[in-house]
Amino acid sequence: MLLLFKLPESPKFLLERGRMIECRSALQRISRINKTVANLESADSCINTSEPKERSRKPLSLLFKDGIAQIVALFLPAWRIRSIVLSVTTFCLFVDSLLSAASSLPGNILTILLMDRCGRRAIMVASMVISGGAVFLIPVINSKISGVILSCFFGGVSVLSFNALDCLSTELFPTSLRSTALGFTCGIGRIGAILGNMAFGLMVDINCAIPIVTVSSLLVIGGIVTLKLPEPTGKDID
Repeated sequence: MLLLFKLPESPKFLLERGRMIECRSALQRISRINKTVANLESADSCINTSEPKERSRKPLSLLFKDGIAQIVALFLPAWRIRSIVLSVTTFCLFVDSLLSAASSLPGNILTILLMDRCGRRAIMVASMVISGGAVFLIPVINSKISGVILSCFFGGVSVLSFNALDCLSTELFPTSLRSTALGFTCGIGRIGAILGNMAFGLMVDINCAIPIVTVSSLLVIGGIVTLKLPEPTGKDID
């Protein structure tokens, strides 16, 4: 957000609003940032010949109507084939991501049903170990469908461990320390995410199997280490 105050305003926007001096200043600033020479003579001709536009406010219903009219225009005979083909292509590209994201819904539902029955620790151990096993199966993927299925399975199972972690990180500490414990564990998680992204790229360059084995091993180890934690389910946490 702070960088927004450092970005120059669009010269086209300033030109349309009749703010000619600011438009010229924005062009000069942009040229300095890009280390180029701005063609201010042609810019001055545009500034001198342009007329400022009045900024009109349209009612919300008219904005929706204009937007729908633009979408309808995409399917006129001249653009119909292009619009249909691009729509189908885009849908096919993103449907896998949609399925992967939606796969966490069953896991969240299972969390609600099983958290108090099975216990936080048991759910976290089972989820992390099974997730580690799922990662270990990546090398056997030989088709797009199997890849999507494994991704959905991993997303549905791994979300259980995240939900259990949120419970454990607060319920295992007294009230005076719960918020600190949650913030600290979240911070450790973010550090792990940063280091993971950095290390993943380095390990892939060495051998594709290394990051797969590493992630799988870390998940299994994390699940086993969780067995050392006490089970807070059904106990007074005050």
